Amino acid sequence: MYQDGKQTVAKIARKTDLSPSTIKRVLRDIAIRWEQPDLTGRSGFVHLDVTYWGHNRGVFLALDDESCRPLYLAFIHHETIADHEKAVKTIADLGYVTKGIVIDGMRSLSDNFSSYRIQMCQYHMLRIVKRYLTKSPRLKVSRSLKNLMKRLVGMGKDDFMKEYARWKEEYSQTLNRCSVSKRDGKSHYTHKRQRTAMNSVDFYLPPVHLSEWRLPRNARHQQQDRGHLHRPEEEPQQPQRHERAESQEVHQWVFLGIGR
Repeated sequence: MYQDGKQTVAKIARKTDLSPSTIKRVLRDIAIRWEQPDLTGRSGFVHLDVTYWGHNRGVFLALDDESCRPLYLAFIHHETIADHEKAVKTIADLGYVTKGIVIDGMRSLSDNFSSYRIQMCQYHMLRIVKRYLTKSPRLKVSRSLKNLMKRLVGMGKDDFMKEYARWKEEYSQTLNRCSVSKRDGKSHYTHKRQRTAMNSVDFYLPPVHLSEWRLPRNARHQQQDRGHLHRPEEEPQQPQRHERAESQEVHQWVFLGIGR
């Protein structure tokens, strides 16, 4: 039951008519054991991700996209490039043929897995952009990009590329606007966070057309549609940021993949 969907102790207590303390006691007595499945002759797209419980406790998973079943599992303290390389090598040695890999945003992975087709997880891409633009952005350029990213999952590659290019053109003056710093007298971009969000999307846009190979369900994150091990997330509480209002209106599918 605990592995089925996004369960909490409170939900399980209500379903079983037991007290939360009883549920916790039962869970503490459950042995943690991983039995490596037979991967001979299997193939597909692989999701790589880590879920943490506390600061130094995490489980690294490689999941098959089609069946959503784990191909590899390891308990780790901190996520490293070596963990990803070990996971991919292990399932390959066991006979699994990896057609493509979905990652959560570690940029160096695109170089380490250059022989594979790499796709950025769209859920993580949206979170990255939201982190730079804040929860309730005031600037029109920020609101427009945030709304576009929210529509990402339901859009095809060509549609997203056109909309994203249109956004960059419409707000080019705002994005390229510079101000002179009173501190050092140098010229800096006025809207740094908006440019950083744009640069993040630019990095994960495909350098070549990848329509010839199937994308795994738009690479939506396991947390959203398959009851992954992540706990249900709430919007992170971010400090209020006061963005400078525009004086006048001037007027990234994130396949998000690095294709090889």
